Amino acid sequence: MARFVLQPCRLREGKFAPVKGAEPVVFDWPKLVEVLAPSHELPALKTLRSMQPGAYVGTTKDKTDQRRLRNFVLLNQDRSAKLDWILKKDPTFEERLVTVYRVDEVKWESVVQEFDTAGLPPWAQ
Repeated sequence: MARFVLQPCRLREGKFAPVKGAEPVVFDWPKLVEVLAPSHELPALKTLRSMQPGAYVGTTKDKTDQRRLRNFVLLNQDRSAKLDWILKKDPTFEERLVTVYRVDEVKWESVVQEFDTAGLPPWAQ
């Protein structure tokens, strides 16, 4: 079974920092999708598939529709938690940020199965 261990974080002084006293949370794939990709749209699910240890994953409010959530996975090349480059590019990022976690562990299911996608909706094909 897929298992994801995430440390709750917050944005402080231009970088992500772990929330003091917060214990890491453990998710399976359905719970991870519920929390970080509630739209269940294919791009959001693909974003979650790019998670790796040391990255930051979270949700922000959409720029045009504040009721809609977008997810992100961020891994700086220097492995830092600094966001100054994002805050320069998008000054609204901080106020739109809803949740953020540091990815501590990612374990994907090791079984790969191919199946017929004929009866699935277009976004799942």
